[in-house]
Amino acid sequence: MRETTLIADNQKVLAILKSIESFRPFSDEHLQSFLEVGKLCEYDPDETIIQEGDTDTWMYFLLAGEIEIVKNDTQIKILRRSGELFGEMGVVDGAPRSASIRSLTKVLLLGVDGSLIEKKHQKNELAFGYTMFRLFTEILVERLRLTTQENIQLREELDSLKNN
Repeated sequence: MRETTLIADNQKVLAILKSIESFRPFSDEHLQSFLEVGKLCEYDPDETIIQEGDTDTWMYFLLAGEIEIVKNDTQIKILRRSGELFGEMGVVDGAPRSASIRSLTKVLLLGVDGSLIEKKHQKNELAFGYTMFRLFTEILVERLRLTTQENIQLREELDSLKNN
């Protein structure tokens, strides 16, 4: 893994963020505030990004590449869409990591230290708090919709199997 914390003034990263659907509504000022607490991370294929059971305060936005989410050695999901957020659950509830995250291809991530969210909020940096909570809300709502659709499909399949 290679990383840099010098991204606050990086116009290339800003351009990547603006090309991602979930970041488009935000102003340059909001994005700059967001980048101030971030680091750009590059992973080669088959590197562990997050280890199940570990505790830390980092969450990540997938900018490029593919990662897999693994729970108890079982692949749960593959993420490949730019802007996908992962690692936020540990930031929100402080619990140990519930799954491992591994790179499947070369991966570019924007990492954000979740502990700085509270520190910036305490300093009344409202733009940053607004940006983070809006992103969280949009992403979690989308996940809830997908989970609901999957749940309905599984119930229909189960009902079909029961009726046969």
